[in-house]
Amino acid sequence: MEISPYPADTHWSSSRKLGFRFLFIYFFLYLFPFPIGNLPWVDVVSTWVQNGWNLLVPWVGETILGIEEPINTVFNGSGDRTFDYVQVFSFFFIALIGSIIWTLADRQRINYERLNQALWIYVRYGLAISVMGYGFAKVFKSQFPEPGFFRLLEPYGDSSPMGLAWTFMGYSKGYNYFTGIAELLAGLMLFRKTATLGALITIAVMFNVVMMNFSFDIPVKLYSTHLLLMAVYVLSPDFKRIWNFFTHREVDIPQRQFLIWPEKYNTARLVIKTLFLGYVLYSSIDQGLEIQKQWGDKAPKPHMYGLYQVDQFVMNGDTLPSLTTDTMRWQHLVIQWEGRTHIQMMNDKFSHYNLEKDSTEQTFTIYSRRDTVNKHYFTYDFVEGESLDLQGTWGTDTISVEMSRRTKDDFLLLNRGFHWINEYPFNR
Repeated sequence: MEISPYPADTHWSSSRKLGFRFLFIYFFLYLFPFPIGNLPWVDVVSTWVQNGWNLLVPWVGETILGIEEPINTVFNGSGDRTFDYVQVFSFFFIALIGSIIWTLADRQRINYERLNQALWIYVRYGLAISVMGYGFAKVFKSQFPEPGFFRLLEPYGDSSPMGLAWTFMGYSKGYNYFTGIAELLAGLMLFRKTATLGALITIAVMFNVVMMNFSFDIPVKLYSTHLLLMAVYVLSPDFKRIWNFFTHREVDIPQRQFLIWPEKYNTARLVIKTLFLGYVLYSSIDQGLEIQKQWGDKAPKPHMYGLYQVDQFVMNGDTLPSLTTDTMRWQHLVIQWEGRTHIQMMNDKFSHYNLEKDSTEQTFTIYSRRDTVNKHYFTYDFVEGESLDLQGTWGTDTISVEMSRRTKDDFLLLNRGFHWINEYPFNR
């Protein structure tokens, strides 16, 4: 799929023309509504397109693939839902049928040099901006925030593979910056003169991402694999030159013609490109800062934010000893997000609850996210940075809890720090 420096009358083989038609339809379906979805005021098109797929995909799943279970169309953070696999099948099927029809309707065409160049530009722009989005999420440390109290208390063996990966990435700001900057270098593909270098870097970066997603069961396998394949496609015009370089053969420097529109429109093209990339850069930085403030390390913390270790737990007048086999006694209470709390029992199991706090009356109301009827009421005594005591009822039981506050500095993972000199391996 080379952007030809050769005469426009170069004849393509039938297989090359068929392959191009398939890739053109498939990549367009996969990336659309880019770039419209990245523009202000018309980004509503993204909603229209998604609504269309929300209707088509369940029909394809039921009618063509025979999937009996209902296909969930609500996005929940996973990119490997049944919906996503059926959608990719739909892309493939439409591209296959479309390329056959296109072949039958356009048999006399000798090549697709102009359209090939347009597709190459479309893919490298869509790919670069997508990968850069992940880069900004790491530079602003919003994709992988610092491990929270819930994660720090959870035993290794109880964490999911994805949770382990998130903890590993979230721990290190330096590694976030490193991987984020590497992904931002995908922006080199936005310029023809550096597109080859940008594609090489992106292939290396995305291959690592794909391996992480498959190795840690992170549900972005489909999307990351497609980004990797797109990076390979962007590099494809240089395959022969790269092979010649590594086999010590002569490497020619291509003089690529810009075939899409005449040179007299270069100024207009540069103005449009500058405005588009400028807006994308601005919106990416603005969004990164906003997400960092909402969910990242700079997210606001509730007034009583902290980890509280249970020192004394009294139920119905009896003080319960801190036995690891006890499923009734609390071990820790976590307040990490506004309106939520996590309670860890002595056997290390967690329960997650909504939390309503009345600072005036000094009362807590705790209830399950799935059961808003059965609520548990407490009065509290809070000493800033030191302790939290609760007295109230849990179902039919009366409870009195005395807790002392712990900080993240109490955990080895976060207080170990960096050491230039290690006389012995500190592997615990």
